[in-house]
Amino acid sequence: MKIDNALYKPGEADIAFLGLNYYKTCGEQGKGPELIRKAMNTFGTYDIKTRKDVFDELKIADLGDFKPKNFEDLRSNTLRLLKQVKGVPVILGGEHLISLPVIEALKPKNVLIFDAHADLFEKYKGNKYSYATVSKRISESADRVIIAGVRDMSCEEAITVPKNVEIVNDVRFVTKKLRGKDWYVSVDLDVLDPVYCPEVSTPIPFGPDLNTLTKVLNSVFLKHNILGLDVVELTSKNPGISSINSAGLIMQFLKRLLK
Repeated sequence: MKIDNALYKPGEADIAFLGLNYYKTCGEQGKGPELIRKAMNTFGTYDIKTRKDVFDELKIADLGDFKPKNFEDLRSNTLRLLKQVKGVPVILGGEHLISLPVIEALKPKNVLIFDAHADLFEKYKGNKYSYATVSKRISESADRVIIAGVRDMSCEEAITVPKNVEIVNDVRFVTKKLRGKDWYVSVDLDVLDPVYCPEVSTPIPFGPDLNTLTKVLNSVFLKHNILGLDVVELTSKNPGISSINSAGLIMQFLKRLLK
């Protein structure tokens, strides 16, 4: 399945979708990319605020889904696929580890992560490349990393936070922290309270509601140049509220590009 009206080639599109169906380290399997696309294809594409249609204004491409065999397969093929992309990649997950090769390909200096977990382990269950180590690995390539919405963290992570990483517990305060124009944004769906997105690999209570997160993201999208966006950790196997809300966050991103 692909996005309806994604009629352009990756090299000529403003936005290029890519699904990375990888769930090797999180323990939960899902159909995240497929279900997000399915939900997006049910949405209207007209933006009431700008009185413009997303697919009239933006050139959209869809590279389809890739299901890697292992992390090296994920890394090598993500780098290969993104070489085709000239516009902004929108990555559909898949566990959070998929963000790492995308960031390695785009080389952003600034990375903003929305996540209920710090994901700053050096190794997790003996594995250096895991959904629980992804923020640590990202911090090794980016100049600055902000993780917003964290409410679950180990002592090990707390005492080894890298110097270039800042943790912001309340997502409402993160926009004041963003210095610099260009940012890569990663949304781990467990940042939301489980009421709004229950089908994630590791749900954590007491998160922000969907409206709060959307307002914060809209502010980020409007005020900064977004180099790439990923939405990860959707473990749904069937359509439902989790995939609908996930798709809604992406549609908000597309609409905020209609300035």
